[in-house]
Amino acid sequence: GGVERRLGMEAIFQANNIIVLPFWALMIFAPSSRVTRQVMSSYLVLIPVILIYVYLLVSSLTLPGALDIFKAPITLAALSKAAQEPTAMAAIWAHIIVGDLFLGRWVLLDALRNRVFAAHSLILTLFMAPVGLASHLV
Repeated sequence: GGVERRLGMEAIFQANNIIVLPFWALMIFAPSSRVTRQVMSSYLVLIPVILIYVYLLVSSLTLPGALDIFKAPITLAALSKAAQEPTAMAAIWAHIIVGDLFLGRWVLLDALRNRVFAAHSLILTLFMAPVGLASHLV
């Protein structure tokens, strides 16, 4: 029932957080290594987190009332209410993880292409993506 579903969502949530750590470690601590360049040059690094996101999205959209948010203009109150459901929040967080990893990968590849130091921007991107992007661009 509900408890098993929540425990399953928690495991998926935690796995999604952990699965990206090796990629971030490579980008931050060994940005110009052959392994990092080879791994991060492919979009395939994004596939696991995209698949997790799609699974969580579909799971959250099948919940009762999940589509109510699309019946009217989206409001902060409606979004906050939707995020109260753990499956929906896990999907929102997975969306953030995909975006952060995509952006971190872009920052890394751009830094390598332009031969600039980017560890600080990558760390910022990991925790606050827009700030990390701004740091890299300036």
